[in-house]
Amino acid sequence: MKKLLTLIFYFNLLFFFFDIKDLNSTDDIALIYDNDELCDQKYYNISFYDFYLNELNDSFKDLDIEIISITPEDYEKMEYISVDNIIERVKNDLIKEGKVEQAINVYQNNFRIKSMVVLSTKKDMLELEKRVKII
Repeated sequence: MKKLLTLIFYFNLLFFFFDIKDLNSTDDIALIYDNDELCDQKYYNISFYDFYLNELNDSFKDLDIEIISITPEDYEKMEYISVDNIIERVKNDLIKEGKVEQAINVYQNNFRIKSMVVLSTKKDMLELEKRVKII
C-alpha cells in the first residue's frame, strides 16, 4: 500500500513539473501563422482532385477569392468571367468540332475543373481547402 501511495505521489509530481494539463492534451500545441502573411493577397495555381463547375459558387461562397482563369478537364485554360460563360464557351467549342452529343452532356451534367488560377489571401485559401479537395 505504501508503494502505491508513493507511486501516485510521484506521478502527480510529474504533472506539476512538466505542466501537463490533462492526459492526451494538446493545449499547448497550435499552428501559428504570421498574421501579415494571412492578409497578403497572392496568386495561387490550385489543382483539384474531384471538383465540378456546378460546385463552384457554393464552394467559393463568402470567400474573398478572385478567379482569374479556369482549366476544365480535357480543355485549354480559359479566362473566367462567370460559370455560365465557361459552360457556353465549352459547349460552343464542342459544337464547332462536331461533337453535338458531348456539348449537350456538358450543358446538362457539367464538367470537371482540373485547375484554376486565383487571387486570394492565405486565410481564404485555407478556408477553401477545408471545403474542396485540393491536390
